[in-house]
Amino acid sequence: MTATLTQYDQHAVRCGCGKLHTAARPEGAGAGPVGYGPNLQAWAVYLMVVHFIPVQRCVQMLRSLTGATPSPGFVHGVLTRVAALTSEVDKRIRMLITLAYAVCCDETPLRVGPKKPRPGRKKAEKYLLVACTELWTHYQVGDRDLATFTAFVVKDLTGSVVVHDRYRNYDSAELGTLVHQLCWIHLLRSSFRYAARQDWEKIAKALKPVYTAPTEDAATERFLEFAEAWGRKYPAIVKLWENAWAEFVPFLGFDVEIRKVICSTNAIESVNARIRKAVRARGHFPNEQAALKCVYMALMSLDPTGNGRRRWTMRWKAPLNAFQIAFEGRLTPANL
Repeated sequence: MTATLTQYDQHAVRCGCGKLHTAARPEGAGAGPVGYGPNLQAWAVYLMVVHFIPVQRCVQMLRSLTGATPSPGFVHGVLTRVAALTSEVDKRIRMLITLAYAVCCDETPLRVGPKKPRPGRKKAEKYLLVACTELWTHYQVGDRDLATFTAFVVKDLTGSVVVHDRYRNYDSAELGTLVHQLCWIHLLRSSFRYAARQDWEKIAKALKPVYTAPTEDAATERFLEFAEAWGRKYPAIVKLWENAWAEFVPFLGFDVEIRKVICSTNAIESVNARIRKAVRARGHFPNEQAALKCVYMALMSLDPTGNGRRRWTMRWKAPLNAFQIAFEGRLTPANL
């Protein structure tokens, strides 16, 4: 591996009026007297982001590999410039998610920043908010409060089905009018909180006809049967489903292929599980940038060759056809 080192000598001339005129710097040149070529800069980003190598160790490795002697400040600057370049990509992904038929949303905790909790907080942690479709994923680090949610991509959605858990901020009027789909798995888990452990399997079996019903009317009939059988012993479970019913039933109005996509948050839960495993192993992060590096590394390890994404794209064809019929003109112009 070689690194190109370019020295910028700017010719300066003082005219008769006493003013000093200095030649312009070449396009793309940094502020310093010397600059490194794209190979070394790419290696610096690769070592820090993909392999999560600390800056000082990254400088040592670049020195050993190339013989160049970049400073820690230079390496930090490269990462900052790359982050600025990817901001447009982030905006494009956010825009593409707003055009999607269905968006799965979830939150997972991250220990970022000061280790001492802020006033009024029990834990010194933030949250990684996630919105994903079959092809795109958007992340935002922040608190689990309404201010963070209103800055999240969910506020930009119009006419999309938003699949989420029972967290209250999703129902806020400040997020606009959304088509809410409550994840039935989260609803089932919440039901178990009110039931004795020995009854969990029986309750799950009794509720299965509700969320697998062919229509909303059929689901209502099956739920009334469940309420009659279990309502006296566990009235809180019946009340839970009654309160969540309006956000539970929207998926029953769609084709069976669409139901597989929007009935739960499984599309993002499995990814978040890997992210949680990675961040727990790392511990506490000094800042959001360090946390996002770890998240990126965990995501890259899920499918390093890209074959998994291609297989998932093929499995998406059946739901894609169903979405195109249900939301005609949303993906492509209706006259094509």
